[in-house]
Amino acid sequence: MNFKKITFFLLSLVMTAGMVLILEPIITTARNATNHGHVRDESYINAADSTMLRRYLAAPDKDVFITNNPDFNRNNADVDGSGEISFADVELLREYLAATDPATVTLGPSEQHSATGRRYPQLADFPAGTRFIALTFDDGPNTSYTVQILNELSRLDASATFYVNPEKFNANTVPIVQRMIEDGHDVDNHGWDHTSFGANLGTGNHVTRESAREDLIRTSQTIFDVTGYWPWSFRAPFFEWGGASNILLGLDLELNLAFVDSGLDTNDWMPSRTPQDLANTILNHSNPNGGIVLMHDCGGSRQRTVDSLALFIPQMQAMGYEFVTVRELFMLKNITPEVFAGSNMWPRVNQWAPARRAQWDTQRSFWPNNSDWWTNDWWSNSTPPWERNINH
Repeated sequence: MNFKKITFFLLSLVMTAGMVLILEPIITTARNATNHGHVRDESYINAADSTMLRRYLAAPDKDVFITNNPDFNRNNADVDGSGEISFADVELLREYLAATDPATVTLGPSEQHSATGRRYPQLADFPAGTRFIALTFDDGPNTSYTVQILNELSRLDASATFYVNPEKFNANTVPIVQRMIEDGHDVDNHGWDHTSFGANLGTGNHVTRESAREDLIRTSQTIFDVTGYWPWSFRAPFFEWGGASNILLGLDLELNLAFVDSGLDTNDWMPSRTPQDLANTILNHSNPNGGIVLMHDCGGSRQRTVDSLALFIPQMQAMGYEFVTVRELFMLKNITPEVFAGSNMWPRVNQWAPARRAQWDTQRSFWPNNSDWWTNDWWSNSTPPWERNINH
């Protein structure tokens, strides 16, 4: 009995040693492959590495940051091995962490490093005299009307902006949101779950500035996590802009998030409105300067909205209008949204504003001389806009 135990022990020992010899090259290879992701010099890569790398890139003085964070590994922070630390490294690290099989993501030097990004239209791309419309859709996404709208916009060669509520994000809708970006549209902030930022309209409401701030941050962060692009603007659900307590005042500057109103409201949520009614609202109020148009892709039956697109988009295009995103409208018209003036002042959209908003005061510029406001890096830069050192 003792002899059998000794024999079994020796056999197990030999087998274990053999496994170690076999596995050691594999383990060594894996360690080498992921060296470039160990930003914090820890034994494994996680979201803390991405966070530290992002904060390093946002630091006004990189040497001071390294002094204050001795566990920051400058060599490993060059995740793609391109020879410099940049936001491309953050994106690669995020891709690695999000991958179902991290082994499929190459960390470290590779033969090709192609910069990804999205080219935004310039005024020179259009014929002289082109007028611009920013078509917007609130309250989505969903798997029915949003998809139909995207299909129609693609067929009609028109861009739009979707003001979304991330509460609706799930395995079925996230690919739809990602398609918005892929198709050249923008995804902007409409609050987490359509909770009112002001008077209680039966859907709950934010009553403190901190609650409102956290909602805006959570919404923007989730949109970025899904699309890789930060929202540029916020539109308040129900157009409740902070209520009597003014809880939204100053948050546009603090979060680097423009507040944008409705522009031309088609009232497409009204059951009595037909597709032709919606089309006529836009066609009969065409502004030579262009503007913003409000529609919806969720919150009830939106088939009339879907059906109206083919009735007005081609006609507007024939009149010299180009359909762009809200951000592109401001950029192409060389205008900036104004600083939010408080709950009694609806945020000016500069173009196509209904007369009932006539209580606005004199326009005030929003970062008028900040060149970063329009650069591509702003939207795909991993550092949250509210953490950036922006000179207002």
